[in-house]
Amino acid sequence: MPDEDEAIGARAREAREQRGFSQEQVATALKISRTSLTRAEQGIRKITAVELKGLANFLGIKADSLLGDYRPLSAGKDNPRKAHP
Repeated sequence: MPDEDEAIGARAREAREQRGFSQEQVATALKISRTSLTRAEQGIRKITAVELKGLANFLGIKADSLLGDYRPLSAGKDNPRKAHP
């Protein structure tokens, strides 16, 4: 089973490739080296919160989807995050 850094990196790589961006394009947008992006995608290097947010914005996706924790919020009573009036 991959560790969390590897899983996040794999999801980042998959999202980047699905949208047709090269590592160089994404690295330039994030203001990091291509090598740093490669290492993050391989799970060798931890992606920072700023990079994660920038990557999600650049790719037009939610950061949650890169974290693997994306769950649509429901308005049901079972949602513990629901705001109370």
